[in-house]
Amino acid sequence: IAKRVGALHLSIYAAPLYLERFGTVVHPEELDGSAHRMVGYLWEHQNKPFPYALRRDKERVSLPGRYGLAVNDGNAYLAAGEAGLGLVCLPAYLAKEAVQAGRLIALFPDWTMDPMPLYVAFHRSKHTNVRLRVFIDWVAEQLTQVS
Repeated sequence: IAKRVGALHLSIYAAPLYLERFGTVVHPEELDGSAHRMVGYLWEHQNKPFPYALRRDKERVSLPGRYGLAVNDGNAYLAAGEAGLGLVCLPAYLAKEAVQAGRLIALFPDWTMDPMPLYVAFHRSKHTNVRLRVFIDWVAEQLTQVS
């Protein structure tokens, strides 16, 4: 069984070093056909980066996916973004510390992305374990505090 416990709100971020080298980006369309690069995140079983799309009112822009590097680990992804290797798409909670420390800057503040749903999966049984229910409730509560 999979129970939805929340959603992660995503934004695009860049390191100050990256912006110094490649220039500031004001509109997502500037990424198409430019020198700008993304750090790709390889999702399990797909072995290719996930295409991101941004919305503002009725405008919708898909990020071109020009990747200089692709990884399959969240820590490596964050580190690559902080090192200025490309733009990264991160959940707000994961980027928060780096933004506060000045290692990342949020781009396109007036644009939104579809939130990433988050589920807890568990084995179906006749009697759901009380500890499991408490854990699921705790995870859901934690997500409301960070998203």
